[in-house]
Amino acid sequence: MNAVFEKRKKELLDWLAVEYAPKKNAWWKEPLAEYTSTDFFKKVKLPAKSANEIVEIKNSLSLQLFMFIFLLAFTLIVLFVSPAWPKIIFGLIPGALCIYCSKNLFDRNTKIKLDKDGIWHYKINIVIAWKFVAASYIKSHRPGKTTQHWLIVHYYDPAIQIFEIAEMDISSLDMNYDKIASLVEYFKSAAQDPPASVDEA
Repeated sequence: MNAVFEKRKKELLDWLAVEYAPKKNAWWKEPLAEYTSTDFFKKVKLPAKSANEIVEIKNSLSLQLFMFIFLLAFTLIVLFVSPAWPKIIFGLIPGALCIYCSKNLFDRNTKIKLDKDGIWHYKINIVIAWKFVAASYIKSHRPGKTTQHWLIVHYYDPAIQIFEIAEMDISSLDMNYDKIASLVEYFKSAAQDPPASVDEA
């Protein structure tokens, strides 16, 4: 075991315990984000998995389709029912959102991939090896009636020898946040040795 790596990891975990601890907020203010360790979700039931399996998570087709139909219907109502002058004002925004949703509707590219080697996210475009993952959390925030979720991964980058953070939006994917968290724990479960060498800062 590398003593320097373990020391840095412990310092990070101690800081996260304070940073992500539940915090009180004034009742009139927007609710604060809440952080839950993915370890909390490891008992969430998953279909039978193989350690060599590759799990690919994509955009939620049903959610994108619902949004597209809703915005399309709203846009058509504005264009054909409203008087002439509000059409541009009230039709432009939902029309633009409808076009954006249509792009996501037909986007079937993989957003997150998990396997025995690590976790990959399309915006980061690197595979984060499980042996370098120090901690992972689900971030939940409810600014309105719906709750948004992110997967937060704190990992060690051996190229620059520092701990980094990856924040992945998982609110509109075709797998629930709790199952994603459970999968993270499933693939992390095979413990691996820490980096061979970590220099002192």
